[in-house]
Order: sequence, then C-alpha cells, then structure tokens
Amino acid sequence: NRDRYLLTFHPDIAKVAFIGFCRGHAGSIILPTEMQARWFALLVSGKRTLPSEATMRTDIQRTKRQNTGYAATLGAWFLANFIARHHVGCEPDPVQVLSRHGLRVCWRMYTQSFAGYMFRFRGPHAVPHVARLAYEEPQHSKIAIWHALEVCCLFLGLLFYVASHIPYIGTTQLIAPLMSVWL
Repeated sequence: NRDRYLLTFHPDIAKVAFIGFCRGHAGSIILPTEMQARWFALLVSGKRTLPSEATMRTDIQRTKRQNTGYAATLGAWFLANFIARHHVGCEPDPVQVLSRHGLRVCWRMYTQSFAGYMFRFRGPHAVPHVARLAYEEPQHSKIAIWHALEVCCLFLGLLFYVASHIPYIGTTQLIAPLMSVWL
C-alpha cells in the first residue's frame, strides 16, 4: 500500500505510524525503518509536526504518479536520507565529520556500507563518540580489491548524498535507467 506520506503516515490516521513498511528493491530496510521510528518519536514528543492532510495527500498522489512499475520503491537509501535530512535533522555533515573526527572516519563513513551509526554524528539522539568508534574499528582486512570497492562506495555515497538534497521525487526517475542497463 503506497497511500502513506513517505511510506509512514496515512492522512486519515496520522497518529499511527507504519514503521518498517518501506522495503525497496535495493537498500536495507534497517535505515529507513530507523529514520521512520526516530521521526515518529519526534512527532510524539511534540518536537516535529506533520504537514497538513491536504499536503500529505498531494505528496502521496505525486509520488504514486512518479513511482510506477518495477522501480516503485527502488531505493530505500533515498527515503532514509530524505527523512534524516528533512524530518529528523540527523544526516551527517561531511565537513563537520571531517573537521571533528578526521579524514579516516570521514573516508570510512562514505566508503563503507551505510549503517545506522552514520546518522548519530548530529541531531536528536546523537552519540558522536559511539559513531566515531564504529568507524575507527577496522571492519575487515584491506586488500587491493577493497580499496577499489571503497572508491565505488564513496561515489555511490556522494551520489545518494546529492540526490537526497533533491526534493523527494521518488527513485524511479533517478535509478530506473541504470537498472534497465544492469537487467
């Protein structure tokens, strides 16, 4: 069911959050689920508010028109980053991470797999010392192939960072052309 604002709130029952119903064809369910839960906690505590019912319905209809076919929920990353930036306020600032935690932590944040601790550097529920420790610990032994993969992940991380600055238009228009090449 795609009749929910950012796959989380139905306009008719806005006091109920549908958390965890955000699985796309690509990307983990964990990050968008965490962002949905943190957003809901901020709403319940009164620190955030939902847009009007009319605004939610308009956004739902626009998203449904744009997200059709195979790639209807292609990238959970985009949803997680969009909610983190616009509703929770916890998206990591690369300049801040670089200046406060160093090049190694910043490099690993953008070259390793996306994980929940990347959204703990700032914003509500921030624990930057824990996030830093997660990136300082070696994740696996480094061999030449891992360095090549890190560069690819850095590129994808920057792509998702830039794409999540675009108003949420859905992922069909952004990624579907790439998927047609791979499939």
